[in-house]
Amino acid sequence: MRRSLAAARDDKVRMMSRSLAAARDDKVRMTSRRRLRKDLSERALGTLLLLPATLLLLVIVVYPVATLFWNSLHAVDNANPAAAETFVALSNYTRAFDDERFWQSAWNTILYVIVTVPGALAVGLGLALLANMPFRIK
Repeated sequence: MRRSLAAARDDKVRMMSRSLAAARDDKVRMTSRRRLRKDLSERALGTLLLLPATLLLLVIVVYPVATLFWNSLHAVDNANPAAAETFVALSNYTRAFDDERFWQSAWNTILYVIVTVPGALAVGLGLALLANMPFRIK
């Protein structure tokens, strides 16, 4: 009889511990669902906040570059802009690469960048160091 009471008590303890474990698992699942919902809402908020900057970047940078490339593949009559554009593929590029003025302009641009970028960096760094120096005010 004692063994059966002890066994019944052990069974009852096991059942209670299983139900506690199940409740804990349910709580963990609910917490992870809440966390997932919170992560999704934070992700959605981040996407929503990035959307205006992305649209602005598309309008200001991507659209003009794409339009420029598209126009470079067509022949345009500047005297009559209403005339239809004819597709010339890459002939505009071959004509530009054969022109001596193009290469002179490219070389001038490279020299300009080589001179102005380090110069601007040096001037900016010098002004920043000057502004960072301690001042004696009496």
